[in-house]
Amino acid sequence: MNINEMSISLADIGIDTTKLAQITIPASVQKIDSKAFYNCTGITKFEFSGQPTIGSEAFYGVPTMLSY
Repeated sequence: MNINEMSISLADIGIDTTKLAQITIPASVQKIDSKAFYNCTGITKFEFSGQPTIGSEAFYGVPTMLSY
């Protein structure tokens, strides 16, 4: 999943994220809201281009994000 370059904030948008394997987050994203990727157990790779503010439990349950 590639996040649009125009995005500035990511929230829990209610898509079936169990089927996502990779997510690319561009530098334009300034904030990742709490629980945005909560329990997205299928994700194996994240790519960050910037340094967004990350809300609590944004990556809870994501095996590849044990620390961030």
